[in-house]
Amino acid sequence: MPTTENDRPRHDRRHNVTATLLIIAALAVTLFAISSYLRERDYYRIVYARLIQFQDIVDTSRNALAALEEAEIHGQNYILTGETAYSKAWAEDIRAWQDESATLALMAEHDKALPLVKELTSTGDRTLKELGAVVALYDGGARDKALESVRKGPGVADLERARDLTAKVVLAGRIEASGATRAITNGIRRRRLAASVAALLGLTLIGAMFPIFESRGAKLRSTNPAGNLPDRG
Repeated sequence: MPTTENDRPRHDRRHNVTATLLIIAALAVTLFAISSYLRERDYYRIVYARLIQFQDIVDTSRNALAALEEAEIHGQNYILTGETAYSKAWAEDIRAWQDESATLALMAEHDKALPLVKELTSTGDRTLKELGAVVALYDGGARDKALESVRKGPGVADLERARDLTAKVVLAGRIEASGATRAITNGIRRRRLAASVAALLGLTLIGAMFPIFESRGAKLRSTNPAGNLPDRG
C-alpha cells in the first residue's frame, strides 16, 4: 500500500530509528573488534616473552653444562700432566660455571624447570667440589692418591647426572616453547577469523543502511527538486 502524506512522519521516524540502531550496531562491532585486537596483542606479548624465557633457560643450561664438562677435563688433565695451563683453564671454567649456574637459577626462579635447575646446580657444585679436593691432593704432593681418586671417584657419575638433568631442562623448554608457538599460531587464526567476521558484519550493516539513506535522499530531492538553499532571509 502506498505511503500517504499522513503516514510519512511515522515512516520517517521508523527510518530514523532503524538508521540509529544500525549505526549503534556498527559502532559496537567496531569497539568489539578493537577490544579483541588489544587483548590478543597483550596476550601475544606475554606468550612471546615466555617463549624467549624458555629459550634463554635452555641456552644457559647448555652453557652451564659445557663449563662443567670443560672444568672436569681441564682439572683431570692438570692432575695427569701437571701443566699450569690446565690449572688456569680449570679455574676459568669454575668461574664460568658459577656465572652460568647463577644466571640459570635466576631465570628459572618462577619456571616449571626450577626443580631440575636446582638439582643441576647442586650436582655441578658437588662435582667441582670433589674435583677441587682431588686437585688439592695433587698440589699437596699426593699424586698417586689424586690419580686414584680420579679413577674411582664419583665425578664421572655426577657428570653424567648433570648431563641427564640438562637434557631434561632442554626437553621441558622445548615442550613449553612448542605450546607457546601453538598458542601464538592459534591466536593469529582467531584474529583473522574475528577480522573477517567484523568486516562481513560491517559490510552487512553498510548494505542495510544504504537503502535508508537513499530513501532519505530521495525525500530531500522531492521536497526541493531545484536544489535551492532554504531562504534564511
